[in-house]
Amino acid sequence: MSENTYANLTGVIDAIINSAALVKHMGENSEFEAVNIEIIKNLIDFAEKGRKKDIHHMSTIGIIYGTKMNQERTIFTEYDDITEEGLTNQYFLSKEKAERLLFEARKRGIQSNIYRMSGILFDSKTGKYQRNINESTAYIYYRNLYKLGIIPADIRRKMDISCIDKISEAVIKLVLIKGHLLEKKNLCQPIKKLRNFDIVQ
Repeated sequence: MSENTYANLTGVIDAIINSAALVKHMGENSEFEAVNIEIIKNLIDFAEKGRKKDIHHMSTIGIIYGTKMNQERTIFTEYDDITEEGLTNQYFLSKEKAERLLFEARKRGIQSNIYRMSGILFDSKTGKYQRNINESTAYIYYRNLYKLGIIPADIRRKMDISCIDKISEAVIKLVLIKGHLLEKKNLCQPIKKLRNFDIVQ
């Protein structure tokens, strides 16, 4: 993109929807930094130039693994603070750091909404899955259970699965609510149990 095109875009765009991310749960820290964090830095820089732009950022409910993990039961809502303490997964860490960058940008006048999602899988109508299916932790998990032909008793639990088309529709509806800043929104089933958490929205 030329400098002139970039400069022109800074003056006409009023909102950014960021769904770009490296979503596999395994890999090198540098991979996640380059995609999940550097992209946010670039978008914030773009949002601050010319016309101020709102940022709508797709995150993950998985960041709650960094909150109060020593408690027997925790209620987690959009109003709770997050922390990287206890996070060991590089994907979750990168998404947590991206959220913090957006929190800091808010102090400089850049409005942002964060949509925390969980278990995004196939399209509800076509069944189409993501291109890099063999890098999907969920796919690998279910495929291996299928190959084993058994499900161990200690992992028998309800799974929160969200279809990509339904999640996309929900996000667009929320984005189009004029003047309504959500700041953070947990997009999953109304109450979801995740390890020792109840997620409430």
